[in-house]
Amino acid sequence: MRGEKPQKRSLNSISWKRADQFAGVYDVYAKKLWRHIYLRTSRQEETNDLVAEVFLKTWEYLKSGKSINNIQAFLYRSAHNSIVDWYRSRNKVVELQTSLEEGEYDDLMIQEDSMERILLSVSARMNVEKVLRQIPENERNLLIMRFIDELEIKEIANVLGKTTGAVSVGIHRALKLFEQNLKTNETK
Repeated sequence: MRGEKPQKRSLNSISWKRADQFAGVYDVYAKKLWRHIYLRTSRQEETNDLVAEVFLKTWEYLKSGKSINNIQAFLYRSAHNSIVDWYRSRNKVVELQTSLEEGEYDDLMIQEDSMERILLSVSARMNVEKVLRQIPENERNLLIMRFIDELEIKEIANVLGKTTGAVSVGIHRALKLFEQNLKTNETK
C-alpha cells in the first residue's frame, strides 16, 4: 500500500477532460472500497452493488463537467453516503458479521505454511472482528479507515468532514475502547 502513494498522487485530481484516468482510479481504489464497504455491510452482493454505485456516481459527476480535487476523499465520502443510504433504505440495525462466518477467505492473506500459524492467524482475525463488532459504529469506522484502509488522518478528516484534531482524538478513544474490549474478550 505504501508503494501506491506516488500513483495516488498522480490520480488525486481528475476532471472530465482527463477521463482516461478513470480506469486508473478504478484500478487503484476498487478493491480498497470493496473491503471498506464489506466491513460495514457484511454482505457480498450489496457490497458489489455499492462499489458499482460509487464509481457510477463518480463517473456521472465527472461527466457533468465538474472536477474532483481529492479523488480518494471523494470516493470514500461517496461510499460512506451510499452505505448510510443503504442502511436507511433497509431499516437495518448496524452489525458487522465476521467474513469467516460467511466462508469468505479471499482477503485472508496468510503466507505461512505452518498449520499452527494459519490457525493462530484465523483465530486472531476472528477475535479482532468480534471486538470490532462490540464497539460503536463511529469508532469502528475510524479504526477501519485508519488501520485497515490505511488512510491518513487528514484523508479521514476529508472523508468525514471533520477536523484532523477531532479525527485524531476519535481514533485515540476508539483504540482505547478496542483495547479494553480485547482484554475483556481474552479473559473470557
